Amino acid sequence: DECMGSLFAHAPVDKDDGVWPVRPLRDALENVLNKRMADGIHVGLHNKRGVVWRGEGGGQERDLASKYEQWARALEYSHPQVSRIMTGMAKSYTKEAEWHDTDADIRKRLHY
Repeated sequence: DECMGSLFAHAPVDKDDGVWPVRPLRDALENVLNKRMADGIHVGLHNKRGVVWRGEGGGQERDLASKYEQWARALEYSHPQVSRIMTGMAKSYTKEAEWHDTDADIRKRLHY
């Protein structure tokens, strides 16, 4: 299930509404999604980002968190299980942004 979830993470954004994943996949996920598959999707989406060139602070992660929050709101009523995955992604990137902000502040104080 985790491997399937990781594979599903590479699905495209739906062309009609601009929300991830495409409608047929989100419909299917509402019927078969379980914790392990959701974990696989979460890891797959995070890994799909690839190598990142860091700027200072967590701005990149805040942008990603915002995107996932928008998708979560768009799916909240029609696909609540998929929406929960998007909410989890948003929380994860928000936490990562906070970490990078703290790291940048520490580096400034230490003149590192």
